[in-house]
Amino acid sequence: MGQNARLGGTITIGEDVLMGPEVVMMATSHAFDRVDIPINQQGSSVEQPIVIGDDVWIGTRAIILPGVQIGSHSIVAAGSVVTKSCEPYSIIGGTPAKLIKMRKI
Repeated sequence: MGQNARLGGTITIGEDVLMGPEVVMMATSHAFDRVDIPINQQGSSVEQPIVIGDDVWIGTRAIILPGVQIGSHSIVAAGSVVTKSCEPYSIIGGTPAKLIKMRKI
């Protein structure tokens, strides 16, 4: 795990995972359904666990949001904001992260 990583909620991390500095993984978020009261008074939304497969490389300052599953043998580019799950052997990046290419031929 990289320096200054921040993990919150239920997160499962597989074997042989590399994680750069300042990675953020949050399985919870703020509730914002109601417009009649401030967001800071609405509490948290329902937790959505995060699952990181085996042999995954997560680059510096990547952010992984609630409910995301990163498939085994994947790479998450530095600075990415991951809002959706990806298949094994994926290389994803960007804001929001999307598939760049597959590692397997």
